[in-house]
Amino acid sequence: MIKLQNQTLSSQRLSYRLIDERDFDDLFIILSEPTVAESAGFKAFTSTDEFGVFFERFIMPSIFIPSF
Repeated sequence: MIKLQNQTLSSQRLSYRLIDERDFDDLFIILSEPTVAESAGFKAFTSTDEFGVFFERFIMPSIFIPSF
């Protein structure tokens, strides 16, 4: 498994990092816009409470358990 938590991948032009709590407000603005949300396969969020439930699940670290 690749450990990415607290790491950033950078080039001369771009910097990538995992989404975290700092991104809540910006993502809410983006996903509350119906044309953006629906084209991404989501229903537009209408409240920060509703979005908060989604966001917590979205940023929750995934645990990969291989099956043998």
